[in-house]
Amino acid sequence: MRALPARPRRIALLALSALLLLVPALWPRLTQPAAADTGSVSLLYDPGPAHDCYGLVVEDPPDKNTTPDPGRTSSAGCGAFAGTAEFTRKSPERPTWDIGTYGWNTSNWGTSPGYSFTTQTPAKTVTMQNDASGVCGLHETNVSYTYPDSQLEPGPDRAYRTAADGRINVSYRAKIQQTKPFTCDEKRALLTTDLIFEDSEHGSAHPDVISVIHYDPGTFKAPDNNGVVWYTRDDTTMTCPDGCRVMVRAPDLMKDATWASIDDDFSQLFDKYVDYVNPEHLPKSDFVLRGVQIVSSDTGSSTTASVSDVDARMTPNAPVHAPLTYGLRGSDGQSLCLDDYNNATKPPAVADIWDCNGGDAQDWTIGQDDTLQVHGMCLGASGDRTADHTPVGLDPCDEGAHQKWVLGRYGQIYNPVSGRCLEVANGSSTRGDKNLELFDCWGGTQQKWWTPAGDYR
Repeated sequence: MRALPARPRRIALLALSALLLLVPALWPRLTQPAAADTGSVSLLYDPGPAHDCYGLVVEDPPDKNTTPDPGRTSSAGCGAFAGTAEFTRKSPERPTWDIGTYGWNTSNWGTSPGYSFTTQTPAKTVTMQNDASGVCGLHETNVSYTYPDSQLEPGPDRAYRTAADGRINVSYRAKIQQTKPFTCDEKRALLTTDLIFEDSEHGSAHPDVISVIHYDPGTFKAPDNNGVVWYTRDDTTMTCPDGCRVMVRAPDLMKDATWASIDDDFSQLFDKYVDYVNPEHLPKSDFVLRGVQIVSSDTGSSTTASVSDVDARMTPNAPVHAPLTYGLRGSDGQSLCLDDYNNATKPPAVADIWDCNGGDAQDWTIGQDDTLQVHGMCLGASGDRTADHTPVGLDPCDEGAHQKWVLGRYGQIYNPVSGRCLEVANGSSTRGDKNLELFDCWGGTQQKWWTPAGDYR
């Protein structure tokens, strides 16, 4: 997958509310969240959320001051995400989730009109007070997870996840109560699930959104026969210059002040509303998953919403395949790849480094079970050993810890049971060198193994 352009913080994500304020609606289902599918993986570093490791994102405040109040954030639980040899997060001090606002000044915390958040651990529930009574303009509070701040997990090959990679489900439990009546012509008191993509046509400044309404006591806007409440597509040109957004209404809405379980199949929604979210019919692989938000939005009303047990999961469509390019080049400048020597299809087999050629011997399956496989054989440390200089080769897969690997940050391939990394002994760059071994992770070039996605971003 190609690398994405640099992104602004999360301003573009939360600004979606400004574009969705004119009209809403949604489609998913209000049911008990399904148990995690066999083979599904969480896309969140901190599902729940389970840790006090959160930031505050202030979007479009009237006073233009977007600097968050540090007293409203917490890093107390960030130690659980401290850098390990896997290094799959950018840095442990970054929040693993965010509380966010739209249309509020930071000084509006705890006021009426105003907003506030409370969190409870360890089984965390986030409660959002969004009091926009008497204020005839959009005001929002939300719980969010985004890629730009390393809150969504990438794929096992270090690549951003896309709509083509598998089925995406977002589930959580929620309760919302309207605490004050409507005071404006627009009767907005919504709870929505928003899934945010970034496509190759519109880039980071104009993300795409599928937004699903689960609570709407004022019938903000009646949906059409297809459940669509609002969209940004230009019906004449069939394009969305500022990003493609569609809001749909769930068939079963939440009852006031009653806990409900939400489970939204966003892959189904993407397909159903493809003419709104992808009218130019770009490949699904062009739609990178950018963020997940649970949003309380009000105009002239007041609600209190509680959210817990948040998870976003992907059930992959197929195993992930990628070549693994060695950090050193050959003497003739040729790129070298991790290779199945002589393209062996059964044991005995040996791993080596060889000219990158795109062949089957260099087509590694990066498994959800943390294996690295080629021709059905697994890369593993010899004899279950964990010491420095333990040889690494190819053997029948046996589910052992010696055959588990994590593609970590900085190009390293990390073996968790030993705490060591895969390297070529003595920093060799000789074509056909078979001296692969475990060694302490120290960041040397002979421990670099790159996929086409590059490093985590």
